Amino acid sequence: MTTAYYPTESLLKPAVGFSLALIVALAVTVGHLPFFAFAITLLGLLIVQVADNSLGSWFLVLTSIHAVWSYLSVAMPGSDSSTANNASYFALEAFKIYFVGISAMLIGYGLSNKPTIRWRPISLQTKRFDGWALALATIGSLLVAYVLNGIGFVQMILTGTFSRYFGEEQVGSDYALYQSLLRRGLAILIVVAPLLLLRWQQTRSKLLLLAGLVSLIFMLSTVRRGPIFMALVALVLSNTVAGKHRRLIAILLVSFVGAFFAVQALLVTIDTDADTALATTAFVLRSATSEVNDLAWVLSEWNHHWYMGATWLAALWPLPATISSFKDTYVLTSVTKDIVGISREFESGGLRISMFGEAYLNFGYIGVIGLGLLFGFLVRRFNGLVDWARSQGKLILFPCMFLYLAGLYQFYLSGTGTLPDSILSFIVLAILYGVSRQKKCSVAL
Repeated sequence: MTTAYYPTESLLKPAVGFSLALIVALAVTVGHLPFFAFAITLLGLLIVQVADNSLGSWFLVLTSIHAVWSYLSVAMPGSDSSTANNASYFALEAFKIYFVGISAMLIGYGLSNKPTIRWRPISLQTKRFDGWALALATIGSLLVAYVLNGIGFVQMILTGTFSRYFGEEQVGSDYALYQSLLRRGLAILIVVAPLLLLRWQQTRSKLLLLAGLVSLIFMLSTVRRGPIFMALVALVLSNTVAGKHRRLIAILLVSFVGAFFAVQALLVTIDTDADTALATTAFVLRSATSEVNDLAWVLSEWNHHWYMGATWLAALWPLPATISSFKDTYVLTSVTKDIVGISREFESGGLRISMFGEAYLNFGYIGVIGLGLLFGFLVRRFNGLVDWARSQGKLILFPCMFLYLAGLYQFYLSGTGTLPDSILSFIVLAILYGVSRQKKCSVAL
């Protein structure tokens, strides 16, 4: 049986929302109100139409808030662009791309139904699971340790010259090798570290706790914000959602949004050009919402050459960029660097233009709308997957929470730029769960 959320049996709710949207559009046109006012109002109306306190619904809410704030961080009086460019002139155009994509995503979510998934229960051989998790954690930690040793991590710390970015000037010809090993090590640890801590919660094994903490320490030592954030949030979500505290989820997310706005509002008042620790911290935190700014920068330098899906194909291309000129040219990180003139030798993941910015570079607004509708449909289907996984326990729920973060949030923010690393993490999960699954036992863990 499938539960329909929208359209509802009564057309009153969507009719009221549509009428209000038309009134606001008319007021914007006649009264010459800013487009931004119309965009916020329409996004709010669409959110009210589809809100159901599910993880998918909260993803739509948070992406809408993110787009609005990311635009304001560039467009507000007194705010500075996080990069030295003329992106502020193109900020509104970039925000329009976000607005169209998120609106399409909300519509796709509202017009689809949440499925009821009835897969067979999954049971795991916990001893085998723990053994493989420890082995994978060892491999990931050794890879990261090898890179840190190669770039002179200890010496950098002692001399106060450590930077999370390193290039050929630091490591010479081994730069590409170190980058590849570091990304693979983090892709392993990002899923294994929280799983070890989940198993420690169940078994209170000191070995599992030690391995989990060591894995987190290696991740922290790289100063990559994304992997450590995803690992910890996936751990928290697995515990919270499995506890069936839906109201607690809403409270946590509302508190997070409120704290986010408060911190960002404070950061806007800080002069990031000053040579102080507070200014440096403010610069780093403000750059966490630089997606509209980055897309605006790309639009300001772009020659309007449509990529016609090349960046999507390059992300799935099986050959590495070192031997494939196609992947080296069209992978999203390289495309954004080339457009704005960032050297390929500089260690960076490129600019974060979001999945909608990437869709626009490929097919214009047609690609943005199509991707938004498809993604909204997939988000609704994800809700059904979570309902099934909650009944299976925390270990089975964790891959769904990682999919929620990597497949939804990370892809939304970075497009296909992080897809290769995410695929490797999912391969690690597939191996770990595949070798640990009990085929004959029907009792869920």
